[in-house]
Amino acid sequence: LDKNLERFRAFYGVGPNATAQLMYDLKEKYKDINYSDCLMGMSWLKLYLTLPVMEGFWKKCDKNISKIVKDYVSRIQSLKDRKIRVPDFHPDEIYIISVDGIHFVTEEFLLNPSSKWFDFKKNSPGLVS
Repeated sequence: LDKNLERFRAFYGVGPNATAQLMYDLKEKYKDINYSDCLMGMSWLKLYLTLPVMEGFWKKCDKNISKIVKDYVSRIQSLKDRKIRVPDFHPDEIYIISVDGIHFVTEEFLLNPSSKWFDFKKNSPGLVS
C-alpha cells in the first residue's frame, strides 16, 4: 500500500484522497468531466512530460492531448478561488506572505558577486524563487 501511494503521488503530485476531492469539485462545477483526462492533466502538471512521451502512455494523439491538458488545467485553475483561502485578514488590507519557494543551488556568479546570491537554507550560493 505504501509503495502504491508513493507511486501515485509521484505521478499525479498528490495522494488519491486529494485527487478524489479535486474530481468531486470538478464534477460539481463541470458536469462533463472525464476522469482519465483529468488524471492526464494532473500528470502533466506534476511531470511536465513531452507530447511524444504522453502519446505513448495515454494512447492519444498529440493534438488531442494538448487540447485536453489545456482544458483540464484551466478547469483545475478555475477552482482556485474556492480552494485557496487565507482566513482572518482584513479585506481592505494588502498582505504579502510567502506560500512556497524553491531553492536553486548555483555556482558563484563571478561577473556579479554579491551576498544577494546566497541561499541561507543551503548555506551556499543560490537563488530562491
